[in-house]
Amino acid sequence: MTFKRGRGRKRYEGLELPSEELQPNEEQKTPLEGMITAVERHPRKVNRYQVYINEALAFTVHEDVLVEYRLFRGQSIDAATALAIQADVKRHAAWSDALAYIGRRPRALREVKLYLKRKGHGESDCEAAVRRLEEQGYANDAQFASQMAEHRMLEQRKGRRWVQQELQQKGVKRDVIQEALTQVTPEEEQEAARQLAERRWQSMSGAPQDKRRKLAAFLMRRGYTASMVNGILRELMANEPADESEEMWEPEEDMSLD
Repeated sequence: MTFKRGRGRKRYEGLELPSEELQPNEEQKTPLEGMITAVERHPRKVNRYQVYINEALAFTVHEDVLVEYRLFRGQSIDAATALAIQADVKRHAAWSDALAYIGRRPRALREVKLYLKRKGHGESDCEAAVRRLEEQGYANDAQFASQMAEHRMLEQRKGRRWVQQELQQKGVKRDVIQEALTQVTPEEEQEAARQLAERRWQSMSGAPQDKRRKLAAFLMRRGYTASMVNGILRELMANEPADESEEMWEPEEDMSLD
């Protein structure tokens, strides 16, 4: 195989060489063969190396791939090895994107997979990255669901139904969700709802009955059950003047969440 110069860089005859790591959706190119003539550290990307075959840039690889395939100067590369390197470059790109994604905040495994697909990674590379995250303890749906349930219910004061729906949307399995919800007791959930309701009630204006209806709708939208909401409203209305009281309004159980 021959090479020639073109537009400021060398390229193989009939084969444009990649200047960066292979993109996830890039079509498979003819595998490169020959002698590694240079290995240079990438000028901008950390832990990346540029590998030259027959003096032309062939791959940009992570140092893990470099070591695994012993890509050092003087090493010969055949077609099969070139194809394997291309596949590993793609797998490592998916893995790197997965690590960066969960590094920003905890994620459910399905969230990670969907993110990688949006980035253009192939199905097998997405699955391999997610499986590796789970095996190495970087991501765990049970731990993720438990932490989210506690944070949403006790700190953000969201109801059990809200948390259940949110975790379902993130692809967490039903049994994992149910186990996570047990980490917060009904008493803790009700106390969080009561504190939220009291603050909201104090900031509301208007007649007690109007305030009651608005507050009930607000609490239901946050995922609290009708029975819990009604109990809290009875406590709040008990402190209102007796002549303002009337028959308690029962909120509907099927009120939709925001």
